[in-house]
Amino acid sequence: MDRTAAENFLLDSVEYSDEDIHSAMQLTVDKYNSTLPMVDIYTVEDFPYRYEMMIGASATLMRSKAINYSRNRLDFQTKDGATIQDKAKTTEYLQIANIMMKEFEERIHAIKVTKNAEQAFGSVSGQYRYIRAF
Repeated sequence: MDRTAAENFLLDSVEYSDEDIHSAMQLTVDKYNSTLPMVDIYTVEDFPYRYEMMIGASATLMRSKAINYSRNRLDFQTKDGATIQDKAKTTEYLQIANIMMKEFEERIHAIKVTKNAEQAFGSVSGQYRYIRAF
């Protein structure tokens, strides 16, 4: 939902650049490729799991932003006593990132286990697809 500055009225900017998003997508594919069992290798361009890409990249972006908020947090109080905490989002971002990363890891594990069994036995009935032996 980080498409335009107008959609982020408090920031008046987008939170993630196209470069940030591409880096998060690359890290998502790298995590998939390095997760056991090693049954296949993909690039960002040919990664076939769109939902997993979205949650993996989103988790990576949220985690990096949480680190940034934590590092740059400076709370202050105005003359009239109002407290300003514009970077006090670390906990919320980390919670969301962890939930999303857990889901990503569970989903890619299930995909890889299914693929591994398919390679060993020729057909597998699973949560993600049904493959018939020829």
